[in-house]
Amino acid sequence: MRIAIVKLSAMGDIIHSMIILQFLHRKFPGIEIDWVIEAVFAPLLNDHSQIHEVIALPIKKIKKEKNFALLKESYHTLKSRGSY
Repeated sequence: MRIAIVKLSAMGDIIHSMIILQFLHRKFPGIEIDWVIEAVFAPLLNDHSQIHEVIALPIKKIKKEKNFALLKESYHTLKSRGSY
């Protein structure tokens, strides 16, 4: 089973949401959890033993620069992960 947690920003919310990982792994042994997060917060989750992959997206940069090419690249990054 694969799931994706989408918690992009708000560092406090990200930290508080991390507790769910242990419950998911206990309930569904062998589960693969990917976490979609704002790029600046990715170091909080990198190398976490219960996260299969951290997918860092530059959402703040896309909004600030109104960068359509970067938005398109982020879309393709997500699309390439398949379905959850």
